[in-house]
Amino acid sequence: MTEWREYRLSDIMDIISGGTPKTSVPEYWSGNIPWLSVADFNNVNRYVYDTEKHISELGLKNSSTKILKKGQLIISARGTVGALAQLKRDMAFNQSCYGLNANSLTTNDFLFYLLKYCIAELKQQSSGGVFDTIIRETFDNISVFLPPLPEQKAIADVLSSLDDKIDLLTRQNKTLEDLAQAYFRKWFIEDANDEWEEKSLYEVVDILSGGTPSTKVAEYWGGNIPWFTPKDASNLICMDTEKHITQEGLENCNSRLYSAGTVFISARGTVGKLAICGVPMAINQSCYALVGKGKMSNFIVYLILSYVLDELLLNATGAVFDAITTDTFKVIKLPLPPLNDEFYYRVKDILSTYYEKIVLNTRQIILLQKLRDILLPKLINGEIRIRM
Repeated sequence: MTEWREYRLSDIMDIISGGTPKTSVPEYWSGNIPWLSVADFNNVNRYVYDTEKHISELGLKNSSTKILKKGQLIISARGTVGALAQLKRDMAFNQSCYGLNANSLTTNDFLFYLLKYCIAELKQQSSGGVFDTIIRETFDNISVFLPPLPEQKAIADVLSSLDDKIDLLTRQNKTLEDLAQAYFRKWFIEDANDEWEEKSLYEVVDILSGGTPSTKVAEYWGGNIPWFTPKDASNLICMDTEKHITQEGLENCNSRLYSAGTVFISARGTVGKLAICGVPMAINQSCYALVGKGKMSNFIVYLILSYVLDELLLNATGAVFDAITTDTFKVIKLPLPPLNDEFYYRVKDILSTYYEKIVLNTRQIILLQKLRDILLPKLINGEIRIRM
């Protein structure tokens, strides 16, 4: 590795600050310029394609935000520290993030993986009173070794081939879910039978609760039972969770072990995040587990909830934090077939094709992520070399 050279992170990239147009000026908002905040890329995906909020040309000109180009990087620097993504189109961004652009010493593709490798150290070096913060000087304090540019490109190509496959499967899952939603709207909304009775969600699903084992009892934690919280609802199918509990922990909290295929919805604080568990899981008290009654499959439950989600959120109540309660499910109504109607089975037979493909893709994504995460540190630190 004699040809590898040591640099500070700040030596190999330009660090760009963002900003926010005044929210009190409507003309600055709802334009055609994507405007990044950490909420848009705080996930496991490498690429970010679009944003929740958009600004206008007027908003761009009258604020300190700047345009990052396609291929450049975004990193969250305040509050949620260290979320990282690569842009798939030009975007503006807020002041809680930095835009990063490789200089002549490296490339943005290699820089992405190098920063992934350094994320733990970046978080450790972050400082702040109330919130952890990455400042410009943080990048001065971290040293990295760079191989020659051809080897950087080869390393990035190996890791990118895995991430590109992950990205393809992720987008395919989104397309499959959109198709399932389209079929649902056609069968249950557009072609609804006039004889169907209007029913509330409360009448057609079992609403089950969760709980948290005492954090003071170490024996309740670190087991092999996934314990779902709203943080884990980043994809349609949830195969694993950030935290795990033991069998003893499960027996000493208010959650049961829910079978694979159960629908989860976050009901407190961060309201309305949906997921289906791909393996048996427990849940915390900020979520509900929902199971279809009669012949209604859980995937149909998920599609119904996705369809009425905005209405659910509008009816969420609470003094300090919004919350979905069992009463909220009583308010949301739509015409549905009787729960014993064979119609549900006919629909399930068609929708299950999409659901099973999504599950299969999700499993493939996890395997590819594990392979990438094994290779990444070994390639970045030179433990594994690529023949040039």
